[in-house]
Amino acid sequence: MTTDWQSVRDEFPALAHCTWLNTATFGQVPLRAQSAIARHYNNRNLLGGRDFLDWFAEADDIRQDVAQLFGASVDDVAFIPHTSSALSLLVNGIDWRKGDEIVTFEEEFPNQIYAAAVLEERGVRLVRTRLTEWESALNERTRMMAVSQTNYANGMEAPVPEMAAKLRAQGGLLYVDGTQTAGARQFDFGACEPDLYSVNAYKWMNSPPGAGFMLVSRRTRQWLKPATVGWRSDRNWRNVNNLHDGRPEFSEAADRYEGGMLPFVNLFAMREAIRLLAEVGLAEAVRLGLGTPETAEGLPVEQVEYEGWFKEWMDRFAGQEKLAVLPPPEGLQASLRSYQQYGYSWLAFLRRWGLGACLADDMGLGKTVQTLALILHEKEE
Repeated sequence: MTTDWQSVRDEFPALAHCTWLNTATFGQVPLRAQSAIARHYNNRNLLGGRDFLDWFAEADDIRQDVAQLFGASVDDVAFIPHTSSALSLLVNGIDWRKGDEIVTFEEEFPNQIYAAAVLEERGVRLVRTRLTEWESALNERTRMMAVSQTNYANGMEAPVPEMAAKLRAQGGLLYVDGTQTAGARQFDFGACEPDLYSVNAYKWMNSPPGAGFMLVSRRTRQWLKPATVGWRSDRNWRNVNNLHDGRPEFSEAADRYEGGMLPFVNLFAMREAIRLLAEVGLAEAVRLGLGTPETAEGLPVEQVEYEGWFKEWMDRFAGQEKLAVLPPPEGLQASLRSYQQYGYSWLAFLRRWGLGACLADDMGLGKTVQTLALILHEKEE
C-alpha cells in the first residue's frame, strides 16, 4: 500500500510554514492526537466521568500498542510521567553495598549522572566511560549500567543488545533511556531485554509531555518492589465497589508500579501518535525520511558512468573514507568539549565532500563554537 505523504504532513500544521528540525527537543503532536484529547473531555462533559473504568480499559489497549511496537509483552508495560520516575524506581529499589559501581557514559544526559551521583553518600562509585570503551569499564563491582540509547549530545547509539547480554552474564543490571530513539529507530525489547527501558514520548513519538512508559523485564519484576503504593496497587482494584481492605496483593505485571490514576488525555494522544507510526510503518518513515525509495520504478539500471567533478566525488565516496576527529584550530580561543570537537570534525568532513550539514544539537550545547571552529579550520587550511 502506498502511503499518502501529503495526508501525513497535514497531521502537522506547523509544516505548512516551517521545516521542523527540533524533534530532539519537542516533536510535533499530530492533529489526530489533539482530537483525541478533545474527545475525551467532550465525553466527560456528557457523562461526568461515570465511565472512568472504560478509560482504564482503553489504557490497556494502549499497553498492547506499545508492546507491539517494541516487541514486548503487555505485562512488561507500565505508564510513567517521565523517565526520571523510572530511573528512580530502579535505583532506589536496589540493595546497594559499599564499593558497588554504577557505570554511565561521558557526556551522558544529567538523569543518569545525577541518579548515580546521589548514591556516592552510600559508598557507591560513579564510573564514566567512553561509549567505545564501555566493556572495559565493567568488572565484578559493577552493579548497574545506566545509559541513553541515543546520546543527546553527540547522537551516538549504545549497543544495547550487547550490553544487556554482558551485564546479565555477570549479574549486573541495565537501565536504558530510549527517549531520543523511540519513534525514530526500531527497537526489539523482547530480543535483548534490558532490565528497564523507559521512554518519555514527547520527542520522536510525537506525544504530549507526560505521556511516557517503561518496559520492565519479567526477571526484574520478580524482585523490584513498587515505590508508589495507592488504590490500584491491589490486583483486584477494578472491583471499585468493594476495594480490598488490608495489605495489597500486587499484580505480577508492570502495572503494579503505577499505583493510582493515569494521565488519560496524554495517553489517548500517545495512542493516536503510535497508531500513526503503525499506519505509516516506522521502517518506511525512516527510509523515506532519509530519501531512500522502497522500489525503483522504470527501466532497470545495469551500469552507471560518471565524469568530471561528480566522478571525483563518487570515487572518494566509494573509497568509504572515514571521519577523523580533528584537533581544535590553533586560532580558536576556546576549549571544545569532546562532542563539540566531534561535531566540528563532522562538519569539516562533510565539507570536504561538498556536502552541506544541519548541526541539530539541542539548545545550549554549543553549536556556535563548533561553527566558529569550522570557519577557523577552513582559514588555517
